[in-house]
Amino acid sequence: MILWKIGLSALMVLGITWIAERLSPRFAGVLLGFPLGMGLSLFFIGLEQGTLFASQSALWSIQGVVAAVVFCLVYSSTAAMSATLSRLLNITLSILTSLSAYFATAFMIMQGIPSEMWLRHLLVLLTLAVTAVLFRFSASGVKKRKIRLTPLILCYRAFAAAAIILLVTGTAAIVGPRWSGLFSAFPTTILPTAVILHIHYGPTVMGPLFRELPQGMLALILFACCIHLLYPLTGVYTGIFLSYLASACYLLLYETFLRQRLNQILAKITTVPYSPLIKK
Repeated sequence: MILWKIGLSALMVLGITWIAERLSPRFAGVLLGFPLGMGLSLFFIGLEQGTLFASQSALWSIQGVVAAVVFCLVYSSTAAMSATLSRLLNITLSILTSLSAYFATAFMIMQGIPSEMWLRHLLVLLTLAVTAVLFRFSASGVKKRKIRLTPLILCYRAFAAAAIILLVTGTAAIVGPRWSGLFSAFPTTILPTAVILHIHYGPTVMGPLFRELPQGMLALILFACCIHLLYPLTGVYTGIFLSYLASACYLLLYETFLRQRLNQILAKITTVPYSPLIKK
């Protein structure tokens, strides 16, 4: 089980960072909304704690999306505001402030979440809508060099992803379905991906990476709803497959049909032209 966790999580982060470096940071950001970390967490929680436990955790993972998108917003903002500092200090501040914001948001969700399920989901959707507008003002137009991927670089990228997955899934039985659900939405893939790209390319890569992340995160909500409904009926393996299929269909629909229309709407909302805020 541990070897599966290490292998799958490592492959996810290596794949996303490769797409960001070789193809498009924007498209990599959309894929970060795909339930990679959440899917692994709920898959292993279902195997280890049972389908009913994982089904309840899935509902709380929807609320965890709020904490995850706050993490991304704070990381990107901190990286931009402290861009004049040394690269090491810039990255350290970004990690510390974003993680603090994540845990503070998760704690506030746990303490003050409304009891009505429809209101919870509405708040999540409103949060994604607001952050989608805010990310429009982040830096763009990054021109970056392509680094040579050595075995050492691949190994530390894989280790970072695997360590986070093991921590999240390993604490599920201790913290219960509510906290395990919130933590299943922990930016498991986002954190190592952002740090890796930040190390190699600097803070300006965060803008393109996170620009369309809120729209992609709708796939997380769809995935969690499917897990909640399907796990008790079909079991872990069939439930996870159908849930991933539903999320993939949404992202395909977004890329082929929804993206241009949503960007047009956001362009009308944001009166300031979308332009780089950081210049090297």
